[in-house]
Amino acid sequence: MLRSHWPALAGLLALAALVGAGAAEESAALQEPSIFVELQRPVGRGPFPALVLLHGCSGITSVQHDWGARLNEWGYVTLLVDSLGPRDVRNVCSTDPDGPASYEDRVQDARAALQYLRKQSFVDSERIGVIGWSMGGGVSLLSVTAGEPAPPDGPPTARFRAAVAFYPHCRPIRRYATPLMILIGAQDDWSPARRCRRLAAGRPAGPGRVQLVIYPNAYHSFDAQAPLHRYRGHLVGADPEAAADAQERVRAFLAKHL
Repeated sequence: MLRSHWPALAGLLALAALVGAGAAEESAALQEPSIFVELQRPVGRGPFPALVLLHGCSGITSVQHDWGARLNEWGYVTLLVDSLGPRDVRNVCSTDPDGPASYEDRVQDARAALQYLRKQSFVDSERIGVIGWSMGGGVSLLSVTAGEPAPPDGPPTARFRAAVAFYPHCRPIRRYATPLMILIGAQDDWSPARRCRRLAAGRPAGPGRVQLVIYPNAYHSFDAQAPLHRYRGHLVGADPEAAADAQERVRAFLAKHL
């Protein structure tokens, strides 16, 4: 059972007040002890499709900012969630997986962001997806898992309509019905591609099928700007060819499903 994370939800609701005050045309940011998020939207009235962006275990980097700007150009609202700062941690790459900013905590963050976006007049509430990188990619997978109980006297629980996971730790997940794209490098020694192959092989064709893309020469963080280097014992870094292909694939995938 997932733990509640009410501070994050409270921070997102506070951001709604900021947006309502007229700061939403280009971007909005709110930082409190409880939450830090960045909201960006395309120019115009909308309603627009939207995406929740989830960072990796080392926190927000230029990768998320670059993708946020790119997605805005493509016509999407983006909500970037920081799951580390509000919990007073800087990095969870080698910490207790059940400690602060665990997968369970971060799934709650993602769903709080989904609920927030659904309430915004400039967002199409039925066209909201999620994109995550590394640990955030794993959170994306868990965020679209089916089986969330519906309220006793209310409508079914809202869900993401599409999910993209960059080089996630692919683990067995329960049944789901959300279109999912996974992009990963065959040379990734941090998030082995073989696990994603097993996940994709177990999903039949249909609404919940997995579109798996494996880049033969790419390593972890292939869409980053930094050249290949070693980080915490793993090779990580840019593969421009894979990154360019990923951009085109993600754009087509989102256009189809959102």
